[in-house]
Amino acid sequence: MEKEMKKTALSIIAMLMAVATVLGYPAAAPGQEPQSRTAELTGFWLTTPHPELAIRPGETETIPLTLRNSNQPPQRASIEVSGIPQNWKWSLKGGNREVSAVIVGPDATQEVKLELTPPEGAAGDRVAIDVRARYGDQVAELPLSVGLSSEPERGLELKPELPALRGTASSTFSFKVDVTNDGDESLFNLVANVPHGFQTRFKRGYGSEEITGLPIEAGATETVTLEVTPPRSTPAGR
Repeated sequence: MEKEMKKTALSIIAMLMAVATVLGYPAAAPGQEPQSRTAELTGFWLTTPHPELAIRPGETETIPLTLRNSNQPPQRASIEVSGIPQNWKWSLKGGNREVSAVIVGPDATQEVKLELTPPEGAAGDRVAIDVRARYGDQVAELPLSVGLSSEPERGLELKPELPALRGTASSTFSFKVDVTNDGDESLFNLVANVPHGFQTRFKRGYGSEEITGLPIEAGATETVTLEVTPPRSTPAGR
């Protein structure tokens, strides 16, 4: 009986090892810890989603930059930008302020925006821009390649039925807006920039259900209702 129990136990162990192999996990020997499948990354990086892009002369393009600190003490990084033509306007911003350095904590990231504005009528080949983050005695470097686009901008066109309404502080102002998609995207978030204390709601068409986003196929038009409710203490004015 004891021999049969031992055989059964060995068979179960063999089956479990086989299952572990099928699932892609290495079978650990008795008394050993399973080996990690991936090595943990350690370092400091400066990245952006699109290192090569085209922008239109006369318009401001925002390039997001991400500084990442993995498994290191807090790092103070000074950011330098070179290669931008003299007649271009540019700035580095963290939040809504211009910055030249950031501190990135352990296992954390910091977001910085590089804003570029080529002058109207600018032309020429692609511009090579170099962004460097100096931390300690090391440097994280990010090369960018920026071209100038002459294609007309395509995106959303917003056309309100009545752009101005009149009421009192207790009124709810409803704006009907036709939204036409002239671009390639199909899903859009809806956001309203209003004074402090004002409440807003978006609704699809003439319905009553509140929405935060809207799918619009390329070339199609949808109607959105924006409801704006001011605080009752709002003084008279526009």
